[in-house]
Amino acid sequence: MSLAIRLRDQSIALPAAILSISAWYDPELKNPTLKSNAATDKILSMPLVQFFRESWLGGTGVAYDDPRVNVLYADLAGLPPINIYYGRR
Repeated sequence: MSLAIRLRDQSIALPAAILSISAWYDPELKNPTLKSNAATDKILSMPLVQFFRESWLGGTGVAYDDPRVNVLYADLAGLPPINIYYGRR
């Protein structure tokens, strides 16, 4: 998503479509399911997600709500069709 946004902003040809598989769209960790699923989630715990976030953004000076890393705040106008796949138990 971020690459397509940069391409659009630089008037470079965009892909025909975007397929996003199990993407992370909440680096602010605001989604209430992080807490409500804590007892049953076999893979992701809050400390592990915080570790991933720190490994990705720690020390970069990039805020968790920066549109470059959090598309929930990005302008998606003008992008090609987007298909988002995610898993659920």
